[in-house]
Amino acid sequence: MGTFFNKLKKVQEVFCVILLIVMVTIIFLATVGRYTGLFSIAWSEELARYCMIWMVFIGVGIAALEGTNFVVDAMTLWLSEGAMKILHVVSAVITLAFALFAGYYGLDMIDYQYVSGQVSATLHMPMWIMYISMPLGLVNMGLLQCWRVYLECTGKLDEKAGEEEKA
Repeated sequence: MGTFFNKLKKVQEVFCVILLIVMVTIIFLATVGRYTGLFSIAWSEELARYCMIWMVFIGVGIAALEGTNFVVDAMTLWLSEGAMKILHVVSAVITLAFALFAGYYGLDMIDYQYVSGQVSATLHMPMWIMYISMPLGLVNMGLLQCWRVYLECTGKLDEKAGEEEKA
């Protein structure tokens, strides 16, 4: 199961890097074209915005697996290790509940966009493709947050960190 989540994280990282490269390249070209007066890319702002939206919702899953989401470091100073495990579990349950709630209502938004046939202004891309990033990213975040808490509570996260330091 751990290799599945590690491969999923790698795929998400590659996807986010590709989106970042596309976003930076298109904005750079549009800026150069605008300021030199040589050309204009009308759809550059819209494509960059959609790349950013997808990066945020996919990246939140990576952050959950890395343990950089929803962190309150001050709590580690006052709580025992057992209490911290309980706090992590409660945090994961709340995160998963929110992710499933928002994902469910995100599916309603996608259904509405799909049925209405709405397309984006300049790219003429179906809007449901843009909206699918929200439930996909949030459910992914919830599941990866739960996996990280499982690793923390079983002590496997410390073993994994020790193996990475040796490599």
